Amino acid sequence: MTPHGVIFFCMKSALNTERRLAELRFSAISARLARLFSVAGELGVQVITFKGLAAALYYPDPIAREFSDIDVAVNPGRSEEHTSELQSRQYLVCR
Repeated sequence: MTPHGVIFFCMKSALNTERRLAELRFSAISARLARLFSVAGELGVQVITFKGLAAALYYPDPIAREFSDIDVAVNPGRSEEHTSELQSRQYLVCR
């Protein structure tokens, strides 16, 4: 095997590892969002997601869209009550 072959193999292996980590991360974040929607449903809270994960769903390969959090909005009519309920369930609420 030539030195170039060794480098190519190492790079391919590293890329495969990065891809698998991205898939696991995407899966974990998707599961967290599913849980949030479940909790919101229990509380009667309407939420929508935007940016990051929501945008990723429009990519040919959603895993290619990087994001570091899940942005959601709650219906404004009862937002104070809803954010208090979500905070009581350990969700970080940013305004």
